[in-house]
Amino acid sequence: MVPGLDNPEHYKSWQTASNFHLLHAVALLGLAAVYKNSGSRLLLLAALAFVSGIVLFSGSIYLSLMLSIEGASQFAPVGGLLLMVGWLMIIVHSLLPGSR
Repeated sequence: MVPGLDNPEHYKSWQTASNFHLLHAVALLGLAAVYKNSGSRLLLLAALAFVSGIVLFSGSIYLSLMLSIEGASQFAPVGGLLLMVGWLMIIVHSLLPGSR
């Protein structure tokens, strides 16, 4: 059990981080399959944005809660932005001619 998760706010933060982690890990699996067939550089960059975003978003929240490091969660917004950029790259790739 992670210390401090008896606090409802901490539990909610932990659950948000783990939900984003799970969702984007599954998205990475799908992205890998599509990248294997297309070889698109844009999809590779989207995957890198997802990995970086997961580490910064979820990882900073995990660190903040598990180790009680003040300020560790300040990287979460950057991670969230990287996750959004990854999704935007996937959307742009799907709109490019010849991507289907």
